[in-house]
Amino acid sequence: MSRDGLASLSLVAERPSAAEPLRLEAVPRGEKESGKAASQSDAGPSHSKTCRDVTDRATQTLKEGEELAGTPLLDIALDHLTLARAALYEAILSADSSSSFILPPASFFDSAVSGLRSAGTTHHLPRALLTRVWHRSLLASRTGTPARRDPADGQECPSYSDSAQSDLDEAWEIASRGPMPLFLADIHLHRARLFGVGPVPTGRTDDGDDQSDGRWEPALPYPWKSVEHDLSEARRLIDKHGYGRRKEELEDAELALLGKVGGA
Repeated sequence: MSRDGLASLSLVAERPSAAEPLRLEAVPRGEKESGKAASQSDAGPSHSKTCRDVTDRATQTLKEGEELAGTPLLDIALDHLTLARAALYEAILSADSSSSFILPPASFFDSAVSGLRSAGTTHHLPRALLTRVWHRSLLASRTGTPARRDPADGQECPSYSDSAQSDLDEAWEIASRGPMPLFLADIHLHRARLFGVGPVPTGRTDDGDDQSDGRWEPALPYPWKSVEHDLSEARRLIDKHGYGRRKEELEDAELALLGKVGGA
């Protein structure tokens, strides 16, 4: 069930109408009400149902796995990852046109990451890290340094270890050692889409952990070489390895961030 659930959620995220909410960071703020962004609303209910169905099945298999002695740690960890992704996708797909999201608790994503670490399956770990990257980004935890405070309100900013940047860097270390070229392409895309834009919408959880309170997070200095370099490398890897499922996502990012698609 774990792998089947992840496959079902991948289909949701790959469909243009469903994937659009996951691309909010690559859409300029003024275009959020445009026809393209609005087009996802018609398909939203069906994709949300897919997420709920996957959640129901994963919840049941996780319960059975935890009660059954000898269940592989990988199976349990992948169920946690399935639940985390389903909750995240449904939260975004169910959001209205405002800038605020009600996101699942961070524990969903931390359980998936820690579970895969415990299972000793490093080759699966980037999946969970990249999922947590989206959650942390939407909670305004894109980057940070220990004891750094936000000059706007004096509040302590997230530490680097609790940031999306940290997860991207760890995923990069794992994928580059593999080598895992498809994960490398994903990481290049995540870098550009999440860090290569201006103000982005943030969300809040419904468990009292309101880090961002639905505000717009300001643009941040780009932590890596450049947006152009990351998109260029993503395209090179996608073309070289026939990673067609990321082609439309890449073109959307290129158009939003560079004003053109590929070498056009």
